[in-house]
Amino acid sequence: MTLVELDSYERYHIGNKLNPATNFEKLKDDLETSLKDCGFSITKEDSFNRINIASEVICTKNNVKVELNYAAQALNLIGTNPSDVTSIFEEIISTLPKMDYEIDSTVIFFEVIAEILLKSPGKPMEKIGALMQLNTELFTDNDIPKVNAIGIRIGGNEPSDKAFITLTIEPNPVNPNLKTAVKLQYRAEKQNIIEFHRGLDGKIIKLFEQF
Repeated sequence: MTLVELDSYERYHIGNKLNPATNFEKLKDDLETSLKDCGFSITKEDSFNRINIASEVICTKNNVKVELNYAAQALNLIGTNPSDVTSIFEEIISTLPKMDYEIDSTVIFFEVIAEILLKSPGKPMEKIGALMQLNTELFTDNDIPKVNAIGIRIGGNEPSDKAFITLTIEPNPVNPNLKTAVKLQYRAEKQNIIEFHRGLDGKIIKLFEQF
């Protein structure tokens, strides 16, 4: 069993995919009006035409960004501390009905996107390759150097399903001999999104310890 520890969350993102009929200009104004007295710092609007902006951060709280992504039609909460991001998510979700936005009609789905770094003494690339029982000499007769496992992808159900999870596990590009990058996407109902971060560290570590 490999000794492994969680190094950091590079990103913890909770996305709310919105109904395409949503008036984003009005939603932005409504959120700014409702959140400015709740400890949120409203981001000052730039002078250029916002019609051409793909996304913008409208406010922040506890190092969590509240972003409207016009291109993806989403309301996102982005930070590096899962607990803080989840807390802001709960606050935003409780605020929307007060602004006359019905959650079931406004939000198409909720999802978590996370990027997590693990640290371990063993070389991640070698351990992933061993897990796959990879024949590193497979292409050497074609003048190709030894091949290594770049990463693995695991998951349950399909992205078209109402609830699913996928994880991509690969050596960290800038520190491949010590750190492993885990990219995670999880889609579920609101309550499951709220509870997801609890125990997540241990689950990710246990997964990697099986290598």
